[in-house]
Amino acid sequence: MSLRGRIRDWLFETRSSLANPDPWLAAAFGGAATATGIRVNADTAMRFTAVYAAVRILAETVATLPLIVYRRTENDGKERATDYFLYRLLHDQPNEEQTSVEFREMLQGHLALRGNAYAQIDRRMGLPARLVPLHPDRVDVERNSRGELLYRVRPDSGSPYTLSQRRGEVLHIRALSSDGVTGLNPIELFREAIALGLAYEEYSGRLFGNGANINGVLETPQAMSDEALSRFRKLWQQNYGGWATPARPRYWSRG
Repeated sequence: MSLRGRIRDWLFETRSSLANPDPWLAAAFGGAATATGIRVNADTAMRFTAVYAAVRILAETVATLPLIVYRRTENDGKERATDYFLYRLLHDQPNEEQTSVEFREMLQGHLALRGNAYAQIDRRMGLPARLVPLHPDRVDVERNSRGELLYRVRPDSGSPYTLSQRRGEVLHIRALSSDGVTGLNPIELFREAIALGLAYEEYSGRLFGNGANINGVLETPQAMSDEALSRFRKLWQQNYGGWATPARPRYWSRG
């Protein structure tokens, strides 16, 4: 491309802004804004009981399914390939810190909340020796000029590094995808519905906490003294202040 063409592309390319933020920028400020004013991302969405329940059921169900490596035998039979090097890695322990159940539960949680699950494949003498989960928020996927998928990893500590799918360095599980490169993020797709649920829970909590829903105005024929106003406020709070009011009795007796 000519210098003039590069300058033109630079001038007119879409840039990140507060109105159109990049995903990492939106995440840094607590997620994308919604019509309710509540910002929603994968972490805040987990405070909504429906989202938490759905993710937990998916993750725990997938984690407890059998993951067994078989080998074919004669007459189309099969037997457990317990002596195969991948059996221990997949069935027992993919890395030093996680069991197979914990590893699969984490990856399914990433998949349900972010649409993508990643694990780095560490090799010894060319064979997979460990599967190390990568947080999806710290992985950027791109395709180079040769059509190869590259994974740019930004670890919690240390310098960023790049993994190659062609060299078999990454296990990438995608949810429903529109480009075949990354999965669609369900939280981003349904953030308005999730925000509405969070807003309803917050509103209900404040309603029960603050108590009375007044549809009128109280008037007195003459001005009230500070002492009378204080007594009235205390009496009103005791009777209509809601469950969060310490002075409100918790139990009543009809006797």
